[in-house]
Amino acid sequence: MSSTGTKRGLAATATSALAIAGLPLLAGPAGAVTHTSTLGADSVNLVQPVSTTVSAKPDGQNATQRLTALGGSNVTGVRFEYRIGASGPWTPIGTAATRNDDGAFAFEWNPTPIAGATNVTLRAVGLGPATAPTDDLSGVAVDNNADTVNVTDGATLDVFQAPYTNGATAGQYAVVEGTSSAPGATPTLDFYDPSADAFAGAGDTTTSTTPQAGVTGTWRGVLDVTGYDYGGGTDEILVKAAGGNGTADDAESFVIDRQELGTVTAEPTNANVPGTGNADITITVVDAEGDPIAGAEVRREGGAYVGQTNALGQVETTQAGGTRAFYYANATDSDPFEAGLGDKRSQDVTVGQYDPEPTALEATSANGEAFDYDEYDADDIQVQVKDQEGNDVPFEQATLQTVEYTWTFRAFDGAPTARETEGTTVVGLDGNANIPLPQDRSEGGTYTLRAALVANPVTGEGAVAESEVLTVKAGQAAIKLADEVSGAAGADAAVAGTLALEDGTGLPGRPVTLTYTPGQGGDAAFDQQSGADDEVRTVTTGEDGSFSATLDDPAAAQGQPQATETGSVTAATADYDDPNTPVDQDNADAEATAPVTFFNDAAPAGAEVEVTGLTGTGKPGAPSYGTATVTDADGDPVPNVAVRLTVDGDSFFTSGPEDGTTGQPAGDLAEQGQAITRVTNAQGQVSFAVGIERSEDFDDDGTATDTVTATVGGAGGASDTADVAWSSADPLNAGEVLIELAADRFQESGVLPKAPTTDDVAYDVKVTDQFGNLVGGEDVAIRTDGGEVVRPGNNGQGGLTIESDFDADPEFSLSSDSEQDATPTGTWAADTSVYAADSTGPQGDADDDADIVTTQGTDPTTGEGPTAQFYEVDFAAGTYTLAQQGAEQREVGETVVMTYTATDQEGEPIEFEVAFFRTGPGNDDDGSANDRVATGEDGQASYVFSGNAEGRARVSGIGYVGNEVQPESEASDTVSFGRVDEPGDPITITLAADSNGPRKDIVRADVDNAVGETIRLYVIRGTKAKGNKRLVEVREDVVPDGGQMTFKKADRNGNKKTRFIAKIRSGGVVYKSNTQKPR
Repeated sequence: MSSTGTKRGLAATATSALAIAGLPLLAGPAGAVTHTSTLGADSVNLVQPVSTTVSAKPDGQNATQRLTALGGSNVTGVRFEYRIGASGPWTPIGTAATRNDDGAFAFEWNPTPIAGATNVTLRAVGLGPATAPTDDLSGVAVDNNADTVNVTDGATLDVFQAPYTNGATAGQYAVVEGTSSAPGATPTLDFYDPSADAFAGAGDTTTSTTPQAGVTGTWRGVLDVTGYDYGGGTDEILVKAAGGNGTADDAESFVIDRQELGTVTAEPTNANVPGTGNADITITVVDAEGDPIAGAEVRREGGAYVGQTNALGQVETTQAGGTRAFYYANATDSDPFEAGLGDKRSQDVTVGQYDPEPTALEATSANGEAFDYDEYDADDIQVQVKDQEGNDVPFEQATLQTVEYTWTFRAFDGAPTARETEGTTVVGLDGNANIPLPQDRSEGGTYTLRAALVANPVTGEGAVAESEVLTVKAGQAAIKLADEVSGAAGADAAVAGTLALEDGTGLPGRPVTLTYTPGQGGDAAFDQQSGADDEVRTVTTGEDGSFSATLDDPAAAQGQPQATETGSVTAATADYDDPNTPVDQDNADAEATAPVTFFNDAAPAGAEVEVTGLTGTGKPGAPSYGTATVTDADGDPVPNVAVRLTVDGDSFFTSGPEDGTTGQPAGDLAEQGQAITRVTNAQGQVSFAVGIERSEDFDDDGTATDTVTATVGGAGGASDTADVAWSSADPLNAGEVLIELAADRFQESGVLPKAPTTDDVAYDVKVTDQFGNLVGGEDVAIRTDGGEVVRPGNNGQGGLTIESDFDADPEFSLSSDSEQDATPTGTWAADTSVYAADSTGPQGDADDDADIVTTQGTDPTTGEGPTAQFYEVDFAAGTYTLAQQGAEQREVGETVVMTYTATDQEGEPIEFEVAFFRTGPGNDDDGSANDRVATGEDGQASYVFSGNAEGRARVSGIGYVGNEVQPESEASDTVSFGRVDEPGDPITITLAADSNGPRKDIVRADVDNAVGETIRLYVIRGTKAKGNKRLVEVREDVVPDGGQMTFKKADRNGNKKTRFIAKIRSGGVVYKSNTQKPR
């Protein structure tokens, strides 16, 4: 480093912290020690960077390189500049117009425009003096792949001046934190000594505090600034963090705040320990603002030395059970606790004792709550006996207590729904028992463990009741990477993925090794925890099983073109030490690969892109091939340019069969997602393949059409589209034959799957391919094990053949003349398609994928439909009602419409003929068994008449099947003719009942405002939810004066409940009672 201007140093050494033991450090020279006071008035000093490597690699706070300069009192600003080479003009970087960093001039520079440049000289130019002072650093290289660090900025730097000579070490301790581009970085710390014009210190170390799976790093450390020249006022200090080994450095300026002891706390991890055990104690020392103090000496009550606080202001020790003590921090070098000298003490810490007894069981899984079967070992799942305070319970020799356990397994796919495995295992001396996982590990799922501790066989004591102690998931884990890793050439790209079980549960804390295999001329490599980039990087999965790393493509040298690079990344789980048996290695044994492209996407002006191929109509599971060609304004091919390809809908790009081994069933394609980047060859072309599997678009007409778009960027940005057409017809392989009950609008029965023998049951038939897409035009042979298969133009038990379609119309019906169950089946003679070796030569195909060979009609695929339950109508169990439309009381001569309703034992309307008979009013009557009315699909028939005189008419209806009367189907109702009175008070009916067990049910009715009206008592059969609710009339009577009535009915269901309800029809209104349910 060279400089112009004059520098003025301070004292050669700082006032020794040890000169007067037991007292705080004294101030040094009079006056504040500011950065300005350390230089001549017209001087400037470029103090940072010190490293000759600069980088803008993101460090978690920014993506810049910090430049720092100090200036004398006449310097009002600093302009930073650079020059490439030993001579030539200087290029401005930026200007710090004020002392913007606690007395220093700082500027955040992004050197990306000259990334890759070497022999760079950085210069600081002081602004203000008549002759601008300068200071420079030469031999600098700009490498944006080099790791960076960043000191976290703050207004002050807390420094604790430790005066100790006995036990703790004297020093000037400050806590420094920061970030880094490398997750595991642990930079060294120093401070600037203006007397020496250099950074001083011992290169104090730091500790990484990066959370698991962090992309960038965090760190914390303690810096000893012994040797700093204190003044009497505002003291400014420059702190530097350096990663070493060709990495960039960083510096921040602070104002020193000399810390004093504030508060001391002591916290036991367990305030109650068994027997003669010890409790761990954490002592924390902070200042008045609550900031941690590093370097404070901590002692225990009585003066015993405990330790010196770390960067968290903490120190740890142990305390025996049955004791009480306090802890204190010394403000001076005097060992005893002396509050008058500034010592600070904690509260009293009491650690109790107790006699342990087995109280609970606690289970652990060495591999966590989710693991791969390949990681499992016999000692990985353990049950620990715990005492009443939650501590482990040790067992004496030959105690021979056992743990009884039960595993309940539920597969991820739900089949089987549950499977139990029981066992017994002996508890060891440490109170621990190994619980083996069930042997059947053919599928992944959730395991729930219940366990109990059996009592000591000698004493009969020490039992712990059974409880659920653990739930884990296990299966075969897989790595899923992004379909493609891509980024701009000369930049970086994120490589991200997950390690998860079949149900998506991630496996955290597993090492995954990423390996980059470059194409020809490739030079990309992974960022490392620290140090130089490498083609191999091992990362650790996060809490959700995710992992990531950054793959860097080095920038080309200044002035050189940036070439496109292709390659691939393979992610594979790595061995790790078994948590219970370190000599054993665990590994989930999963691997995945993804293509990598660092692309140059700048096509020349006037470029065009055209998508060709994708001809004809493809089918699910078979790729459709296309080409995108890029040409310039003259029509010449444009090589080495990135083409971005996207496809919409349910189509995806594919690299061909997932497993194209000869004889494998065809159709399972390796998916690459819906967006890929490809680089043109010497002919300006990229080739691609598109596939489709499941899509709802097929389910209405068997076709789907998606769009492929090809785009190039840069000055010649252009795009083109082409459609890719698909059809589910003539599928590669069959899926299912689906036979379902047709929609209600096509059915005759309303109580399906039950149907009376008078009704047919309609069915809809669909077939699917191997992906679940509906397929039309396929022949399906229908058979039944009962009844007959019928459709217009066909009947007979021999069945029929139908053609699959996409609509909801029924393809066939089942019919039966007798009570029986009938189950339809359909058989489709489907084609079979398998992979064969790829054809080559003049008659071969143009792609490199395995060929598909189809054999017709070789896969008989059968499906079964819901069973139709045909039944004979039991007229005795049916429900029959007759009621007029309108009021019960009518004017003489008024027309009355009576409606008869019949439903069978299942609640289905009965279709038969009904004969009506009437007597009254007066001598009037009509009706004949030969004059019948047929019920409709609703089970109803109507009878119309009028009363020509005052009086009551009684109408009855009864059903006929052919000429056979069904006496149980009779229903009656009455209508009164005469003067119609104005409506009176509403009728109320209240039922009460006694439960008499097997004796007669007694139902009492209390009726208001209904003297002379007819009341009917009903038993309620069936339920509304099942669709078979009906009322069976059991009693009828006339309401007497006073309205009190009692009904008795024989109890035919033992001690079960019988539901009763009563009704009165009056003035065209039906009044209902409450419901009673006596036993």
